Amino acid sequence: MKSKHRHELKENELLEWLQHFPEWFGGHYRVVLYVVLVVAVVAGVAFSQWYKINVTGPAEQIEFSSMVNNIYGKKLQVLRALQEGQDYSYVLIQQAESIGRFVGKSESNRSALALINRADILRAELHYRLSRVSVSDISEQIGRAKNNYSRALDVLSACEGQAELVGKARLGLGLCEEELGNFDKAMVIYQEISSDKGLQDTMSAVEAGRRAEFMTENTEKVEFAAAEASEGAVGGSGDFETGVQPGGGEMPLEMPNIVIPELPGRGG
Repeated sequence: MKSKHRHELKENELLEWLQHFPEWFGGHYRVVLYVVLVVAVVAGVAFSQWYKINVTGPAEQIEFSSMVNNIYGKKLQVLRALQEGQDYSYVLIQQAESIGRFVGKSESNRSALALINRADILRAELHYRLSRVSVSDISEQIGRAKNNYSRALDVLSACEGQAELVGKARLGLGLCEEELGNFDKAMVIYQEISSDKGLQDTMSAVEAGRRAEFMTENTEKVEFAAAEASEGAVGGSGDFETGVQPGGGEMPLEMPNIVIPELPGRGG
C-alpha cells in the first residue's frame, strides 16, 4: 500500500506541474529561449570541430599532399612541351595558385608548407619559359616568391619543432637574392643558415653551405701568369672574374638539368 501511495503522489505532482506549466512558461519563456539557443550554439560548434577533425581535415591533407607530389610531374609536362617548341609554363602558375588555396585555412605547418611550395614554383617557372625572361618579369615574380617565403616564416614563428620548414623558407630567400643578382645578400643569408645551431641538422643548412661554397668559388678573381709570345699564338696576361654577372635588359636563365623520358610512340 505504501508503494502504491507514493506512486499516486508522484502522479499528482506531475499532473499539477503540467497544469501550471503554461503559466510558468509565460513568465520564464525568455530564459528558456536563451538556454535553448546556447545549447544549440554549443552543439553546432562541437559538431563543426568534430567534422573538421574527422572529415574535412583528412580530405584536405590528401588533396594537399597530392598537389605537392604532382609538382615534379607538372615540370616534366612543361619540359616535354618545350621539346615541341611550346610554352606550357603557365601550368606551373596554375599549380602555384591551387596550392595557395591551403594558405590560412589549414594547420599552421601545412599553411607554411603551402606558402613555401608556392614560392618555389614561382621561382622555378621563370626557368621553364620558352622565351627569354625580362628583368622586370624576374623582379616582379621573385618579389612575389620572397613575400611567400617571408609569410611562411611569420606563420612558423608561432610553431615549435619546425626547423626543416624554417630552413626551407630562409634558403628560399637566399635563392631569390641570387636570382636577382644580389650575391652579397644571398651569401649573408646562407652563412646565417649554416651558423644557426637550430638548423644545423637540417637539409637546408647543408644546401646553404653548398651554395655559399659554390658562390665563393665562382666569384673569385683568377689571375693568369704572363705567357710567352709565340708564332700564331694569341696571348697576353690579364685577369677575369668568373660566375654569373647581372646584365641589363634581359637576363637569360639556365634550364634545369632534368632528363626527360621519351614520349610514347616517338621511337627513333
